[in-house]
Amino acid sequence: MPKTIDAVYENGVFKPEGTIAFKEHTKVRLIVEDIRSVALSTSGIIPSRNSRYADSIAVDPEFLFEEA
Repeated sequence: MPKTIDAVYENGVFKPEGTIAFKEHTKVRLIVEDIRSVALSTSGIIPSRNSRYADSIAVDPEFLFEEA
């Protein structure tokens, strides 16, 4: 049964953000997904010195992400 486990990558190792209910040496498959916010992951795409302009675009419904 799949489990979602949030973790932090530090010094070449994924460190879970909580206790894990697996026995030692259990083999698992990790599918890694960056969970940064959309704002952080898209920062700088629209070059602008006017932060109000960039903010207005960020909240405009025309540009909101639509889930499939």
